[in-house]
Amino acid sequence: MHLHETERQAQQVGIKADLVTFAKWALGTALNECPTHLVGAPGSGNRTQTTRVVWAELRLILEKTLSGAESEQDVRQLVEEYVALWRSEHDRWWRPRLPSPAQVAKGIATAKAIVDVVNQTPELRQLADTVTQAVVARLRDRRSPKDSPTAP
Repeated sequence: MHLHETERQAQQVGIKADLVTFAKWALGTALNECPTHLVGAPGSGNRTQTTRVVWAELRLILEKTLSGAESEQDVRQLVEEYVALWRSEHDRWWRPRLPSPAQVAKGIATAKAIVDVVNQTPELRQLADTVTQAVVARLRDRRSPKDSPTAP
């Protein structure tokens, strides 16, 4: 029985190694689906570096999670899910980043300081009132229905 268990473990180790090799191929395929600004063009130094970084992280995950009983489809799905997660974490160029609480507090303090200076300086207060009246008038003009021009 001990010999049978050893053979089974050896077989699983071989299968696991094959699955890891397959996962590296699947990673290349998944990275081909990513935009080049994120992963680099195929064959470029940027792509090579990106592949190394992602593979180092992914290989550790696979070594912990693969038992050798998974199918290639299971491994492909795992790789694609990991690449999707990696991509969402690294492809933020189009999403605005929310300010930190410290940046928000600084912005509020700056705005308050500006309002205080405007309120304490008569010339600035007058200018602010004039601008406010002009904006309110412009908004009223936009909301009111346009009078059709009348012929004389």
